[in-house]
Formats: sequence, structure tokens, C-alpha cells
Amino acid sequence: MCNIEVKMITQTPVYTGDAFSESYNLKPQSLIGSLRFWLEVICYSAGELDINCKNEVKQSTFFSKVNEILERQEISLPEAKKEALKELAISIPSQLFGCNGWEGFVRIKEIDFCNKQIELPCVIYKEKEKQDGWEEEYPVIKNGIKKCPGNIDKEKEHAWYFPDPCLFGEAKIKLELTDKKVGQDIIFPLLNFIQKYGFVGGKNNLGFGRVKFDLENTNLSEFNQFRFYNKTVKIDDIIKEKKFDDLINYDLVKEGKIGFCNFGPYKFQKGRSLKEKYLQIIKTLLAKKSKLRGECKGDNKKYNKKSIILHSEKRHFVFGSTVRDKYKKIEGPNATKLIPWINHVENDEYEYGFISLILLEKFPRG
Repeated sequence: MCNIEVKMITQTPVYTGDAFSESYNLKPQSLIGSLRFWLEVICYSAGELDINCKNEVKQSTFFSKVNEILERQEISLPEAKKEALKELAISIPSQLFGCNGWEGFVRIKEIDFCNKQIELPCVIYKEKEKQDGWEEEYPVIKNGIKKCPGNIDKEKEHAWYFPDPCLFGEAKIKLELTDKKVGQDIIFPLLNFIQKYGFVGGKNNLGFGRVKFDLENTNLSEFNQFRFYNKTVKIDDIIKEKKFDDLINYDLVKEGKIGFCNFGPYKFQKGRSLKEKYLQIIKTLLAKKSKLRGECKGDNKKYNKKSIILHSEKRHFVFGSTVRDKYKKIEGPNATKLIPWINHVENDEYEYGFISLILLEKFPRG
């Protein structure tokens, strides 16, 4: 076994809601879920995850295969288990993080989260046809209960609601790996990928979940490629940089690439607080996304004829919707595939842009 401690530093708020939609602590299952999701996306983009991959195995079948391998090869038990999972066509994410009949190669033993207070509005909103003129509303206490005023005219205004509470601060995460090779080949590159492009937890439509990782005596930025058995996959090979309007183009689906648009440094006035910086950036990004969504609908007064018109089901798949409709074999509600991306570079310097996950249109679903 190999035990490592990872420090996770939030760049934007993190939300890992439980069954009661509350997010007071960073729980192991929530973090494992995020790691697994991104590894699934990466494996799919790299051609290592398809409809033939399995996500469960009978223990009797598994141990029978392990014994068979040990009889024909002189290898260690951990290596025999890896080979057995491979021969049984268990997906790489299920090999790493477990599935029915298999416990996985990675466990989170403990999370110690130091939560800092950050007071966000319960809702931000603006008129549908405008890019600015944002309003904010904060919770009020009525009869001892915290409530959001919610004075929104849904016919005229677009509104985005924030969860309460959310997490912001630092976490010490103790990981247990079956061996160091699992870390070097997959886990360390995965953490590096997430800190560059990905997210932890939910509410990513609000830019939530951007984090950085720090591993003692290890420079994670050096782990820029994955090793899946005999195949090497570079992080940059699954990312395709695009102009913003092109992040919804079908070429990302055909090529199986994650779309990325970086608008560059964000300019702030001096003296802005951390909360003010976050809100200013996310408002800018939400306005851009809202405008593109309207153009794709075709009824925006400032409709850009160069934009792609999407029918409602696909528009809901791309931009997100609570509607329970169906696009191809994908049933709603849908999380957005065009995700606001905020990156803290250093000190007061931030970058901003979007990540596109429309490649998931053809993601294998069991």
C-alpha cells in the first residue's frame, strides 16, 4: 500500500450537496465521484472507454481469473488483479475506484476540511436582453428560517441561484493507493488535469468547484500524461482550444475532444474582495453563455446568423435544463455542457473562459 497526503485549495466555492441538498463538509464519496467522472471523460476521449467496457464483476469470476493468471505467470498478486480486471474488460475508472464485486485501487481514508466563510447572494439576475445591469439578493431571516426573497420576473429576467451553504478553504486529503505506480500513471495526472481544466462537486454552471492540488515533494504539473497499460495519453491531446462560439460545434463530438476557450486575464478594479472578484467574473461568463443560448434559439433580437440554431432538446442538452425531455437516448434534466471556467493564476490575477463537454453526446451509457 502507498499512503499520500494531498492538499486541496479551493479557487471558487465548492458544492457537494447531500440528500438534503446541504454542503457542510467535503465527503469522501463526493470527491471520489468527481475523480471518477473526470477519469471517465478522459478515458472516453482517449478511446479507452466504450460500450464493451463493464462496470461490475462477480467476485467468484474475478478471483477465479486472478488464480488462473497466477498459475500461468510469475507476477505479484496486485499485478495479477490488474491483469484480471483488464482481461474481464472492467473499465479503467471502475478498476481504479471500484464497482460491484471489486473494491478498487484507490481509497480516501480521511478528509480534514478547513472551511472559510464566504457570503454569496442567494440569487443574481438581470434582464434577458441585457449583458449587464445585474442585481443581487441576499437571504433574509423570517420566523428563524433563512429564505431567499426571490422577487424575480421570469418573463423578463434570467436568474441564477446559489446554494447555501457552500465550501471554501483548504482540505487535507489522505489517499491510500495499492501501489505508487497507480499514483504516477493515473492519479497524479488526473489531479493535474482537474486543477488545470476540471471541477470538484456540483453547481459547475456557476463556476463552482475549481481547485488546486498540492502534493508534498511532488510537482503535479510534471504529470502531464496518463499511462493506461501500454498506452500513453497526453493531457493536451484530449483538449481542443476553440473560439467561444465554436465550443458547441459538432466537431468536438466527432473527434471526442474536450473544448476549451480561455479569454485571458480578467481586469479588476483595485481593492476587490475575493467574493467580488468571483461574482464579477461569473456574471461576465453567464452573460456570454446566456447570449449564445438565445442566439441558438433563434428568437434573440440580436440574433447572429452565423450561430447554429439548435432545436429545444439539443439546446437543453448543451446549455442545461431542468426539463425532462429526451435528446437522442439522453434523458433530461441535463447539466450544462458549456461550463464557466475560472482560474486563479497568482495573487490578484485570474483567467476566465469555458470548458465544453459536448463530446458526452456519444458517451456510452449502460
